[in-house]
Amino acid sequence: MAKTEGLVLEERMLIGTVAPAAAFEDMSRFRNNEVHTDVTWVRLPSGLWVRYCNGTSSRVVVTDNFSLDFTNNTMTIWANLVSTMPTAVSARILCLKSAAGLLGLGYYQTVAVGTRTLVFMADTGANRATYTWAADDRWHQWTGVYNGTPYLYMDGVLVATGIADTWTPNATDLYLGGSPAGRYCQCYISGVRIYNRALSDTEVRKRFEATRSWYGV
Repeated sequence: MAKTEGLVLEERMLIGTVAPAAAFEDMSRFRNNEVHTDVTWVRLPSGLWVRYCNGTSSRVVVTDNFSLDFTNNTMTIWANLVSTMPTAVSARILCLKSAAGLLGLGYYQTVAVGTRTLVFMADTGANRATYTWAADDRWHQWTGVYNGTPYLYMDGVLVATGIADTWTPNATDLYLGGSPAGRYCQCYISGVRIYNRALSDTEVRKRFEATRSWYGV
């Protein structure tokens, strides 16, 4: 698949019989590398290797990534949340953390078992975009698009729009499977991509359609 304009960081699609050691590729001149803790590789029936995060200590970090210092951006990830996770949880799946705040995708599940709420927010999260769906054991592609306003997509479809909020990048780090404060996510994750621009509805949908078969969707 051809590289999309503005792609800065991606988790490569890894196929084969041997589990990989790392997957992120920094497209910028900084060429930052990932550091992962307690992450397990799992091979799907399609042959694609994905990461399993245990919800207590697993996390991937790409530190001091100046290549991520931009305001408008798009972050996308494939994830399958574990159905046996606790009945009450607040977790971060993918986020950018700068000295001035946080921009990221997360979710929370309340004591009302059976539903989960996906969140895309900037900094304080007061103007977050949220979407609630019935908990399932399926892979979904989640995309957050930010151009001063947060937009949230699920499986290539716009499901929520927040209110204009501020995101100030500065020496930005990437966190996957958790946040700087912990908030670990018990899930299978794959296909992370970060862009330095806001993708259009059509581009988000095309990215979903181009990769969905690897996840049995």
